[in-house]
Amino acid sequence: MIGIYCYHTSRFPHNTGIQRCVRAIATALHNQGELIVPLVWNTITNCFGLANQEARVHLSLWGGPPVNSWCLQMPPRGSWIVVIELISGPNQPSQSQLKASADQYAWKLLAVFHDDIPLSWAGISAKYHTKYMLGLAHYNMVLATSRSTRTALEKFWDQYGLLSVKTKLTALTLAAEIPAVPRKYSQPISLSDPLRLLFVGSLEPRKNHAALFKAMAWLQAHSELFFNIVLVGWPNDIKVLAKLERAQAIGLPVVYEGVVSDEYLAELYGTCNLSIYPSLLEGFGLPVLESCWLGTPCITSAVPALLDQIGVTGCYVLDKVDWFSIASALHDLQKKQDILLQLNDNVNKMELKSWHEYAAKLLSYIQEYDNP
Repeated sequence: MIGIYCYHTSRFPHNTGIQRCVRAIATALHNQGELIVPLVWNTITNCFGLANQEARVHLSLWGGPPVNSWCLQMPPRGSWIVVIELISGPNQPSQSQLKASADQYAWKLLAVFHDDIPLSWAGISAKYHTKYMLGLAHYNMVLATSRSTRTALEKFWDQYGLLSVKTKLTALTLAAEIPAVPRKYSQPISLSDPLRLLFVGSLEPRKNHAALFKAMAWLQAHSELFFNIVLVGWPNDIKVLAKLERAQAIGLPVVYEGVVSDEYLAELYGTCNLSIYPSLLEGFGLPVLESCWLGTPCITSAVPALLDQIGVTGCYVLDKVDWFSIASALHDLQKKQDILLQLNDNVNKMELKSWHEYAAKLLSYIQEYDNP
């Protein structure tokens, strides 16, 4: 029996990267034959509790575990609790509270560590994330989503004199699979028609929509804009949303779909030739791998964590993420059929992990820990 901590995901109205991971990992563990328990935080008693019916219904959205797939009894002593969510901010308990409650039940804690990005932000977010990363040193096991994020956590712990902790820290890359969506393979792209691009990511500054819009405006001004683009994602920043609206107002071929279901997302990938992900900073970059899973080559920034996963296979990697570099890449891809054909061929050859494989590896780490 394995507990899945899903307090934020069971209430959050969007399905961003971490929420996708919570749902996918829980479903995969259930499909492996594990009894999964939906755990939330009881703010009255300040301890773990079971998710109610409304929460379980919400968790079932976007390919999450069916409502009746959960085991509705508290895990026995010695059980593992998988914490995929970010334990940070005013809407979560503190790491010390979570650990104290787990100790009361004699549970072991396993965290999925996504990134250290908030440390670079000013203000309260950096303080919250510092406490979160310090708290991970008291877990039994931490699975970093990439070698890059594992290294970042090791360096952080080293700064605080915590490298001697007993926490088992290893890298386990996330899966490329969109739950319940079979892998698809790329078809040859013809330059006889305008390219169709897809950008999946929350509307926030670090996703770099502003540079993309400027690149498109430059290409349009030079009569070199021969593609259209669809944006999908939660409008997390009103300033980025305003830039999107200005881009549409000046006639750039941009369609904003907002938040969509996994089924519709797969349809969008099926109608697009390329995806684009010129992010300034990422811990993993799940949309890049999901794009490759659906046979759509990706134009992506050279973020170390992304390169850690995919190298250059199946993707056109940008040297820089300024608007001119993006414009140059888009110009080349519109003109050079051989590059597109090579990307198509490469993306079809990629070895991509399913969530079933991810869950199997997670369980093997648990077994190794329990049976040294």
